[in-house]
Amino acid sequence: MRVSIVYDDACPICRSMIRASRLRARAAALELIDARRDPVDAVQGLDLGGLDFDAGFAVVVDGELHFGAAGARMLSLLTESSGVAYGLFRWLTRSERSSRFWYPVMRACRGFLLRVLRIPRIDAPGDADAGSGR
Repeated sequence: MRVSIVYDDACPICRSMIRASRLRARAAALELIDARRDPVDAVQGLDLGGLDFDAGFAVVVDGELHFGAAGARMLSLLTESSGVAYGLFRWLTRSERSSRFWYPVMRACRGFLLRVLRIPRIDAPGDADAGSGR
């Protein structure tokens, strides 16, 4: 199984969730792509340049795209729980319906944290690193 994850490495929550996912043990090939710095125009043959990575992250499994709530659900399905925070993430994404309900809440928490930490949006004007790979 080939897995590519496009996420925001500047976001402490996103970075922690990817590290806690223990995905390396399940995927034959795992590619982690920082949406702020890495090109997203050729991820497993898909051009993801049109996606808003401030609105969600992408999980591509063997050429099939899962974005936002669907990406969160796929990440949850592919991984084992490792710690309380990741266990909560898995519980919030335990079904498609639950993931669709809770994903906007998780995204809002991420947005609030980025504002508090003064981390600009991925495509913020004037941000030299933002969208440089697009």
